[in-house]
Order: sequence, then C-alpha cells, then structure tokens
Amino acid sequence: MYLDDLPDVAEARRVKALARGHPIVEGGRAVAVAFTGSGDVAPESWIVRFEILRRQDPRRRLADAFAQTGAAAFWYFGGDPVARRAVAALDFESAPRLGVFVRRVEPSNLRNGIDLRQAGDLDFDTRMLVTRHVAGFLHPRFAAAMRGDERVGFAVLEELTERWSEVSGFVYPSLRRRGYGARILAQAADATERTGRKVCAAVPVEDEPARATLERAGFRLADYYFLATPPTRLPLV
Repeated sequence: MYLDDLPDVAEARRVKALARGHPIVEGGRAVAVAFTGSGDVAPESWIVRFEILRRQDPRRRLADAFAQTGAAAFWYFGGDPVARRAVAALDFESAPRLGVFVRRVEPSNLRNGIDLRQAGDLDFDTRMLVTRHVAGFLHPRFAAAMRGDERVGFAVLEELTERWSEVSGFVYPSLRRRGYGARILAQAADATERTGRKVCAAVPVEDEPARATLERAGFRLADYYFLATPPTRLPLV
C-alpha cells in the first residue's frame, strides 16, 4: 500500500531548500518553475524540484525547463505524479538514487537487548562523528543506545511533520557487524510509534548493508528518489 502522506525525507529537503529557482515564462507569466541544484549537495546541472501551474502540460514544461536551464538530469521522487508523467512522456531513463523505507505492518521478530537512554550533552568529537551520518537532519534528537552498561551507539530522530519522524542509527566502528544497528533502529522506531507517530528512513541505493540493516529492523522499501536523464535529443513539444 502506498503511503500518500509520506513527506520528503531530510536529505531531499536539504537538496530542495538550497536549490535555485528558474521561472518558465509564457505570455508574460510564469507557468512553471524549475529549481536546479546548489552545487553543494546536488550538482547545478540537476533539476531537483519542478513545479507547474494547474492545467499545464508536464511534458511540455519539463522540456522547456531543460531547454532554459541546460540541465543534464532531473532528480525526482517516484511518488510525484507530475514528475513521473513528464519523465515517461519524454522517454527519459530513470535510475534509483535514494531509497525511502517505512515500517512493515507485521512485527520484525527481532530480539533486541538495546536500551535507549537520554544522550545528554555530546562532546564535540562524538557529535561530529554521529552527525556526519545524518547530514540532512536539521534538528536531530539523540538517544544513547546501551547494551547493559556499555554504550554501543546512538539512535537519531528528526521530526519531518506532525505525524512523521525519520530515524537513523549509529554504531561505533569497533562494535559494528554484531547486529547492533538493526536493534537500535528497531528500538527507536518502536518507541516513536508508541507515541502515535509514523517512522521512515532513507539510504542511498548503493548502500546495501544499510538497506539490509533497515530490513532486519522491520522496515520495507516504499519508494525511491530517481535521477532521470533525457535521450540524446528531447522530442519536439
């Protein structure tokens, strides 16, 4: 079942927040806006956000956006029907870039053994080590992941909307490959869901170990952010 209220994940929000708008004008008014990457988190040659007025043709306006900006690719969410229709109509080739995961309905049956506790103030080195893995989180909340009296890592949460939180986990390098990552994610997601919130997570497509960890923690793939590239020559509109 597709989740219609699934919001942009933190990394996508960062990409879009830094993007630069280019109005597509016809008849003296803007009929669409194409936003290109900042050159920091997304290349300037990517269109990373595409908005059109109602009753405008997505195919035509996306072609206009490529012609005006000189873009080489279009980065979009699979659940965006306007973007998806435009890409299909222009015969673009799409490849997944970022996977978005939500909790499965059925339990994960994961034996846990991890206790999440208030992290308190993190020292500078620890905060830098952890936040490097959640660069898109603007207001991260940290919980220390304890196995008995040993701190094995952290759970990190970012509130995306009133209903949704994004979760990530960090395990100290010396303690990895022991299953702690999945336990941390499962424990954090369970605690969040008990408050009535929904939980999602995002990982790059090429990061197979991260995907496997999420799936062990009871998450399932919901959709992708794709990168679409045009054919050698765009069709006439």
